[in-house]
Amino acid sequence: MRLLRALSAAAVAAGIAAGCSDSLGTGGDDPVISDLAGHWEASEAVFTNPANTSQSLDAVSNFGFVLTLDVTNNGRFEGTLKETTLSPTQDISGQITIDESSITITLDDDPHDPWRGSFDLRGDELTINATVGISFDFGSGEVSATLRLVMER
Repeated sequence: MRLLRALSAAAVAAGIAAGCSDSLGTGGDDPVISDLAGHWEASEAVFTNPANTSQSLDAVSNFGFVLTLDVTNNGRFEGTLKETTLSPTQDISGQITIDESSITITLDDDPHDPWRGSFDLRGDELTINATVGISFDFGSGEVSATLRLVMER
């Protein structure tokens, strides 16, 4: 479930920021919430163990992870998530807020544990780099991890 929450929140943040202009987040014009409206799909969700960077895994190519998001002009979102090729598709929803280069995502099913991260948008590709609140099981139990999430429109 932590993988699902981390991926969902990160992907939502990516999808929202992707509706903005060509260079937003870590170095462009400040977006407004209506700039984030649109339909987005995850192309990468790479988890890396910062204590052993050779431990890295892309959940999209290795697990069949699929995420689609539809974001409205007021920051509400709905989407679908399929964690692995064998898992059922799940509906997700929530609210996004932005402030310059930071995004806060609050999932409706977990309102007391919002996810926060930074983003960078270049054309139709958005990259999210997260280090806080992310964990992943590389085979010997959950450890803190970094997440690089790429969304495309």
